[in-house]
Amino acid sequence: MTEKYKNAVTVSLKSKIFWNIEKVSGFIKVIPGWVPANLITLFRALLLVPIFLAYQNENWGWMVGLYLLAWFTDVLDGLHARYRGQISRFGALLDPSVDKVFVVVVLFIAAPGRLSIYVIWSTVGVEIAIILMTILLMLLSKVTRRKFQARANAWGKFKMLLQGLALAGLLIGFNTAWLWNAAEITLWCAALLALLSIAFYIRSAQRVRLDLSWLSSVRY
Repeated sequence: MTEKYKNAVTVSLKSKIFWNIEKVSGFIKVIPGWVPANLITLFRALLLVPIFLAYQNENWGWMVGLYLLAWFTDVLDGLHARYRGQISRFGALLDPSVDKVFVVVVLFIAAPGRLSIYVIWSTVGVEIAIILMTILLMLLSKVTRRKFQARANAWGKFKMLLQGLALAGLLIGFNTAWLWNAAEITLWCAALLALLSIAFYIRSAQRVRLDLSWLSSVRY
């Protein structure tokens, strides 16, 4: 790929992102600039508490409403970070981490007795694998003195979308068997996409080359 083509692609992507943000800027401006995007992400994590309490009290309406609010904040924090210039490496790691915790907790709240144990633990397993892979690559980047940015790839984003739809189906159709079946199929598809996401991380790890230049200064 030539340098000219790379620059053209970069400009095109930046223009597309800017256009998308400008399209919703009127809505984003409602949120004060002093509100950190990471605070919105943490708020999503805190919503797990009232969701669990709503489940315990069998208040299905509140449970579904709070879940949809959490899903909305998942879109909102990224848009807010881009519009306000609050993008950071910590935020790029925090957002997907909260997403994974949220998926696992809601899955254990809504899935037992409705989905097979195989799809439940497969979903949990791939999420743990992605987290461990991300930590490994971050440690590897420190050792190799190469930068690694912990951000979701296209497979991972699509996987999260399928997981979100599956969990929404479970909560909305709490006593509807066909929605349980649809949710299980969707989660299996998400698990397959998660494997592709893991393969992407492994490929990233292979691109990180070890810098051994510092060994020349070591005295034996």
